[in-house]
Amino acid sequence: MRHLLFSGPYSSRSRRTLFPAIPALPAVFVLSACEGLKPPVACDTLEDHTMFVRQSRRVTPCFEDPEMGAVTLGVESSDTTIVTASMVGLHVRIEAVSVGSATITVTATDPDLLTTSADFAVTVPNRPPWRRRRMPDVDLFPEGVSVRPLSHYFADPEDQELGYSATSSDPASVSASLTGDALVLHALGEGSATVTVTATDPYGDMAVEESIATVRVPVGVFRDDFDGAESLSSWELNGDSHAIVAEGSLRLYNVVVGLPGWARTGVAAKPWSATASVANATDSVSVSLVAGIDHARYTAYLIQIGPDVGTGLEQTNYRFFVYDAGQRSWTNTDGWHGQSEGIAGVGEFTEVTLAVQGGNLTVHAGSSELVRVDLESNGLSDELVYLVVASWPRCCATGHAAVVDWIELGGIPVEGSSMEGFHPSADPVMRFSRSRLEGFSGPVRKFEPVEPRPRAGNRRE
Repeated sequence: MRHLLFSGPYSSRSRRTLFPAIPALPAVFVLSACEGLKPPVACDTLEDHTMFVRQSRRVTPCFEDPEMGAVTLGVESSDTTIVTASMVGLHVRIEAVSVGSATITVTATDPDLLTTSADFAVTVPNRPPWRRRRMPDVDLFPEGVSVRPLSHYFADPEDQELGYSATSSDPASVSASLTGDALVLHALGEGSATVTVTATDPYGDMAVEESIATVRVPVGVFRDDFDGAESLSSWELNGDSHAIVAEGSLRLYNVVVGLPGWARTGVAAKPWSATASVANATDSVSVSLVAGIDHARYTAYLIQIGPDVGTGLEQTNYRFFVYDAGQRSWTNTDGWHGQSEGIAGVGEFTEVTLAVQGGNLTVHAGSSELVRVDLESNGLSDELVYLVVASWPRCCATGHAAVVDWIELGGIPVEGSSMEGFHPSADPVMRFSRSRLEGFSGPVRKFEPVEPRPRAGNRRE
């Protein structure tokens, strides 16, 4: 209750109302004015809203005070985990946080502390997962394994955790299973299968993607046992190198300080698997196997076995690199280097395999997997165009040999390429320039994958 106190001919507080003059009384009297005060009145209806997670809107409420006083507005959400609400000047800002519904209450308070509230509802509906891009078909060799991150192919509009399931139409050829959010395919026998992956959100909405997995027996594309000097006719030796074939192995030396010695042969296959039995004659050299790749930017993959030779990756006996032609440098990242008991010591041979199949690039030392890289999510290519073996010296060292006992390539030959003879290609695109094997002049750059462009026909669903 509000009382107006008068002590003179007339008086008024908080309102612009003048009262007629009243004769002076010997005592002050109190006039009750409670019945005359009214709370603010809403002058418009607040509509309900439907909006998606991360969307925000501005709502303008309208209230009037019958006594023409200034009105103060406040706002509250019934569930701030679903919708948040705040005052921005005379407007209410609402933002959807998660799926669900919430009631937004706007309260108007006048100078007499009388209040009026108005509510409106905000509904945040769930949307099904959507496909980020098509899952490409894959080729595998028998006993091959493909591991693909499903987060590269599916996403949830509300950033909710997705559950996955996977099936194969022909489990005798390809089995499909899950490890976390990764699809794992095992090649069991020749044939092909349709692999179906279903992504499900917490509300049961789904997105489905299919791809074809084909298992093919690789062709023996190339093998060199270095049984005689005639083996060198299949290799292009650069001017910074010296090579001899003796005792059934290739001994490859660098002869220019700071530059590796290398020998190259032109081949073309997709998918493919290259294995070499290699060794280091001394601890001042690291033997390397390099795969030249048909790609506009990432043009070569390299696995280096032995002591660090100036890359900055100390305390390692294997290092994997991708050549970035745009930056003219070799790149490396976490998980691409380390120590392995599968790497033999100086003067002892290690069987190293560099392979691409099932959308993965893998590096093995014997049966030990050293590196696995998903090609598509890293913007890499799978088409081989040449192989290189290299003697990679420490800085300022020359005359130290990398030894290759034998090397072989299996895969599916690319149509139109020459698979016999393996003579160096005259095609400039296939040439192996010196810059691609320039030495390391300090710590290598960190590999930064380029997000592949969405393929035609991809859509969010």
